[in-house]
Amino acid sequence: RDARRGKGLTQAQLAELVGVRQPTVSNLERGVQSLSLPLVLRVVAVLDLELTLRTRPADSSAAWESS
Repeated sequence: RDARRGKGLTQAQLAELVGVRQPTVSNLERGVQSLSLPLVLRVVAVLDLELTLRTRPADSSAAWESS
């Protein structure tokens, strides 16, 4: 949301640029919808963000386990 607002974009404008509907952007910003990798990459590109991958600490694997 902050990055979108920083670019002066409404949810509807971002949705159009990314190729989704406005409710999808709203759901993503509220954390109620999962992102596919292609969608993440489109949002990152449109908002001029940088996606960085790094090795995670050895003790962080528990965060990815299902409960």
